[in-house]
Amino acid sequence: MANIWTIAKNTIAQIFRMKIALVVILLLAVLLPLLSVVIVGDGTLIGKLQTFSSYGLSLTSLLLCILTIAISCYMLNSDFKDKVVYTILTKPVLRYQYLLGKFFGILVVNFILLTVFSVMIFAFTIYLPRFTKATDKEIKQADNEFFTSRISIATHIDREKIKSQAKEKLKKLIESNAPILEGKSHNSVFNTLCGSIAMKERSVEPGAVKKWSFENVVPDDLSKPLYIRFTFKTLNDTPDNSVYTRWLIGDLSDMDSGKLPDTPIYDSNLRKDVVDTVREFQVPADIIAKDGHLDIAMQNMYYNGTTIIADKVELLYKSDSFALNFFRGVALIFIRLIFLTSLGVSLSTWLSFPVAIMVALVIYATGSINGFILDSFSYLSHTTAVYYALLVKPIIFMLPKFDGIYNPTPMIVDGKTITWLFLGSSFFFTAFVKSSLIFLYGIFVFKNREIARITLHN
Repeated sequence: MANIWTIAKNTIAQIFRMKIALVVILLLAVLLPLLSVVIVGDGTLIGKLQTFSSYGLSLTSLLLCILTIAISCYMLNSDFKDKVVYTILTKPVLRYQYLLGKFFGILVVNFILLTVFSVMIFAFTIYLPRFTKATDKEIKQADNEFFTSRISIATHIDREKIKSQAKEKLKKLIESNAPILEGKSHNSVFNTLCGSIAMKERSVEPGAVKKWSFENVVPDDLSKPLYIRFTFKTLNDTPDNSVYTRWLIGDLSDMDSGKLPDTPIYDSNLRKDVVDTVREFQVPADIIAKDGHLDIAMQNMYYNGTTIIADKVELLYKSDSFALNFFRGVALIFIRLIFLTSLGVSLSTWLSFPVAIMVALVIYATGSINGFILDSFSYLSHTTAVYYALLVKPIIFMLPKFDGIYNPTPMIVDGKTITWLFLGSSFFFTAFVKSSLIFLYGIFVFKNREIARITLHN
C-alpha cells in the first residue's frame, strides 16, 4: 500500500505541473463566475437558474472528462519516454502497484477539482436569487420547480405492442402485395410502420381525449402539491403557436360507469399552452386514490383541425432536498471520471499516446450518445435482432452510459430526483464492474509486457 501511495503522490504533483491541468483549472475558475453574471436564460429567475446550472455542470463535466482522458493516457507513455518507468520498476514495486498508483493519483486530482468547482456552482446557484430582481412569484416558482428534488413518473410507449401491431400490418401488406412494398425492403417498411404507430399512440385529434394511468404514486407529504409536466407538438402550425386543452386528474377508473370516486377530481378548465415548450402546472395531492392510482386525462380543445402530439407527459412529486440531489448529481459525474481514468490507464499499457487518446475519446463520445444508439435498435426485425443480441449487445454493454438518466445535468435542472438506488447501481456497474474489467486487462497486458531487453556485450 505504501508503494501505491508513493506513486500516487508523485502522480498528483506531476499533474498539477502539467499545462493542460493548469489551463482547465484557469478556464473553470474564470468561466463559472462569469457565467453566473452574464447568463440570463429566458429572462425569468428560474430560467437563469436552470441555464447557469446546466452550463456550469456540463462545462465542468466536459473539461474534467477531457483532462482525465488526456492525463491518464499520457502518464504511462510519458514515463516510458523519459525512462522513469525503468527506475521505478527496478525497485521493489510490483507492476500492478505502479498502475494502481497512477490510477489513484489521477482519481485524487479529479476528486479535488470536481469538489472545488461543484461547490462553486452550488454556491453561485444558491445565491443567484439574491442578486436578481425577482418577484415573490418567481422566487416561489423557483423553490417549487428548481430548488427541490422530485420523483418523476413518465409515460412510456409499449414498444413490444407497437412491434406486434407493425408485424401484423406488414403481414397483411405482403399477403395483398401492396404497392407500398415495391422497391423497399420488408425491414424498412416494418420500421416505417413502427414509427407511424408510435406517432399515432401520442396523437390527440381535435375533440379527442387521451388518458394516462399511473400506479404506486405515494408522496411522503400529501400537503405538498403534485406537478404535471408536458411538452406539446402539432402536426401543423397554429395561429399563435399555442393549443387549447382541458385536463381531468384523479381516480377516473370508475367514471365511465357513473360511479363517483372517493377522492376529488381536479379540473383544469380551459388551458392555453405554447407548443414545443416545456410546460408545468401543479395539482393537489389529495386527488390520489388510496391504492396509489392516478389518472390523467387530456382533451384537445382545438377544434380547427389541429392534432396535438403529446410528446412527453410526466407526473412529479417532492421527495428530497436540492442539496442532496445536487450531491448525487456530482457523484454521477465522478463515476464517469472513475471509468475514464481506468480506461485511459489501461489503454496506455498497450497503445501509444496518440492512439490511446483517440480510442478513449471515441468511447467517451459513444457513451454520450449511448441512448441514441440503443434506440436505433428498438424496432429491429427478428433476424437483425438475433445478430444484434449475439454480436452488438455485449459490446454496447461494456460501453459507458453518460446520457439520458445517467446525465445528471437535466435532472438537476428539472428538479428531478436522482435516487440513492440508481446512484448505487450506476457506481456498481460503471465504476466497479466495467472499470475493474478494463483495468484488470491493463494489468494483464502490462504484467506480460517486455519493459526492457537485456543486451550482453562481449
